[in-house]
Amino acid sequence: TVNTLAFTPDGSHLLSGGSDGSLVIVRCGNWQIEKYWNNAHKGSAVNAVALHRSAKIAFSSGGDGVLRTWNMVKGRLAYATNLVPRHKLDAKYIDLLMWSPCGGLYVVACGKKLDVYNTATAGGDDALTFDAKIISMDFVNPAKYEKRIAVGLEDGTMVISEIGTKEVVVEHKLAHDRRIKCLKCWNDFIITASSAGEIKLWKLDDNKLKLLATTTCDARITCMTIF
Repeated sequence: TVNTLAFTPDGSHLLSGGSDGSLVIVRCGNWQIEKYWNNAHKGSAVNAVALHRSAKIAFSSGGDGVLRTWNMVKGRLAYATNLVPRHKLDAKYIDLLMWSPCGGLYVVACGKKLDVYNTATAGGDDALTFDAKIISMDFVNPAKYEKRIAVGLEDGTMVISEIGTKEVVVEHKLAHDRRIKCLKCWNDFIITASSAGEIKLWKLDDNKLKLLATTTCDARITCMTIF
């Protein structure tokens, strides 16, 4: 089973992680496999992947509870970080990784906690804790807000916070009546989708959320993207 996919920023390659523990780099167009790791996480599933904007570095999390950093230029593992001491059993189920648009930060969501790491210091930069499990997240208008992130929670709450100051810009308790399965941002617009099939379009204006439109797809939403 394919668990996670990520395209390089230029769309030339696709990175795929599977439940069998494989991690594959495929060239788009001719769809030839350029690199194949059949045991990327020591026999455990690959839960999530995230590519740096330069496409030179990638992260993967897996069922072994380890965050692995891959050198995409040389096609090999750069280093591995054991997350089990920090997150215990939850470390084996991390399926949300994301680079900041500037490429200087990366975030790891585990349960109710969001850990933020700085590539310059190679260490933890911040940690945000929420009232429910983190299901989805995205950075908000990086051209305007360098460290602002929106998070969708299991209880239907949407929270927008500033990394660094930990300021809660907006907390909408009733954004959805089910968990916010998907959340995507474009400029000051935020699109959320619940697991019940409800989709909402929001606009962040003067640190206030305004609901612009609502629709339903009469299906269980598992993923969403915008283009």
